[in-house]
Amino acid sequence: MAVSETHRIEKRDRITEAAISVFAEKGYRSSRVSDVAREAGVADGTIYLYFRSKEELLLTIFEEKMEELLSELSDALSDISCPLEQVRVYARQHFTQLQNNPDLAQVFQIELRQSHRFLREYRPEKLWQYLDVFAEVI
Repeated sequence: MAVSETHRIEKRDRITEAAISVFAEKGYRSSRVSDVAREAGVADGTIYLYFRSKEELLLTIFEEKMEELLSELSDALSDISCPLEQVRVYARQHFTQLQNNPDLAQVFQIELRQSHRFLREYRPEKLWQYLDVFAEVI
């Protein structure tokens, strides 16, 4: 990967992590793009090079972080065949993620509900996948 591409990915990651922090602290509706930019250490306009809107940033956070959670859950469950132990691992993994990432938990559980697009139009396929893992165990 080229240096400029690596720099671009790092900057985008900095923006999404900053947004998680800002949304958790101030609330999604009260947060401004300029708050996220300040937290990420970038100019306000830089945010719009990566995301069309604050709402798109929120939805991207959901998609990307759910993908990471699914991957970690899959790894944790990969060598376990006992359904009861799978339920235990699923629950432990879920609560460990909440405990280790309280800002992300806040964004997922509270702030996403502030998004009209998430509630009305968006189909959270990653969430269904996450819940389907549990359903398959049961």
